[in-house]
Amino acid sequence: MRFWRSAAAAAAGVMLMAGLCGAAAAQFNYSDQAYRSLAGVNESIPPGTKITTQNWQQYRRFLPIGLQALYSGQYFWKIGSEPDYAITVAPAIPIPLPDQYRKDTEQYSGQVKLRKLESGGYTIDGYTAGVPFPDPSDPEKGTKVGYNVRERYHPFLIHYLTNSHTIDRFHSVSLTKGDINTWRLSNLSEPDMPKTLPYANGVQIVSRFFDFQPEQVKYTTQLAQVFSDPQRVQEIYVFLPSLRRSLRLSSAARCSPILGTDWVQDDNGLGFNLQWPNFRVQYLGEHKILAMMHMDPVARFRDDSYHLAASSMPSWPKPVEGNWELRDTEVIVLTPLSELKGYCYQEKVFYVDKETWQPFNVDIYDVQNHLWKTDYALIAPIPINDHEKAVVPGSFNEVMIDLQNAHMSTSEIYAELTANKFAPQKYWNAQTLAFPSGLAQIMQ
Repeated sequence: MRFWRSAAAAAAGVMLMAGLCGAAAAQFNYSDQAYRSLAGVNESIPPGTKITTQNWQQYRRFLPIGLQALYSGQYFWKIGSEPDYAITVAPAIPIPLPDQYRKDTEQYSGQVKLRKLESGGYTIDGYTAGVPFPDPSDPEKGTKVGYNVRERYHPFLIHYLTNSHTIDRFHSVSLTKGDINTWRLSNLSEPDMPKTLPYANGVQIVSRFFDFQPEQVKYTTQLAQVFSDPQRVQEIYVFLPSLRRSLRLSSAARCSPILGTDWVQDDNGLGFNLQWPNFRVQYLGEHKILAMMHMDPVARFRDDSYHLAASSMPSWPKPVEGNWELRDTEVIVLTPLSELKGYCYQEKVFYVDKETWQPFNVDIYDVQNHLWKTDYALIAPIPINDHEKAVVPGSFNEVMIDLQNAHMSTSEIYAELTANKFAPQKYWNAQTLAFPSGLAQIMQ
């Protein structure tokens, strides 16, 4: 889905073959070794190679484990054998960091330190802007990569329109159209803007999604605020048109679905809204992993670029949508600490593009360590000013697949995604729209 409904998804277990009692019982289970055995940084695939259901085993180590599960045919949702399911491999195209974000990294990264908490988790001190740990290393390398994900580049304003589908095992589809905005109010890396806006009041990132179709959910709006302090729980408000007022959700709602989708609140932003100090973060290595990082600028908005709901893998991109690149990828796994008793997931594995610190796949496991969900994103850099493009949270189509329950949610941008000055001017008023008081303006 998009930035706001994105998120963490489950996929895992390439070493499931051990102890298998037959094809019907086959299941992907979490294994550190499965991830450590993914393709090394010096391995490659010749450009022009097409990966299909007939040859995927030859290239499986270059695929996220969640996608391996889709290729395996062991679950209800599966990659089809038709030619337009093929992955075409192309050379990786560089995606440089924005100039100001890079300058802020050089100026401020030396001030950032990890601090261990009584819970066993870590927070960061001294963060101003840019990449907190541009060259993460031990000790706690995984935690440092995690904070690079949390603080990846985000412009002041992002706006787009999205189609969100939920699809069940009977291929029944529910469609919701939404208007999405996200703002960064603190720790900014934008020329001619302060690092923290005067009205931020500790808020760092805000996502606001407004549903306008179908009619029965029109005006339903969720506002989620993430704070600069990683220890603070995100604040979530929902405007209900039937009551003509907004409600504040409990902090325990981190595992509740986002507006009826397969994403939960902690999946927001491909896992961005997690409270990182509540998790143990383990580093699983640097690997070469296939990802679509340059969607075709025209095909990405066309319905016929994706497989339809009646297919074996709805929303899977056809070759016209773009090529897949071998990306240098940092892989980390998050496991909840005792602070999160009864948490919805046991392991959440992030595949992080090393050049942009943007996750492009997330594997999610249940409390029995079985692969539960997988979340993948198809990405494209967008203009952030007159001379630069960047990968930003939300600049992708996203699919969350519930493998165990044969359900999925998708989010596709159907109108041009814009950032900063290219976004509609009416959304520049973050002082009002990014706070709960702004919800009072709905339906007026």
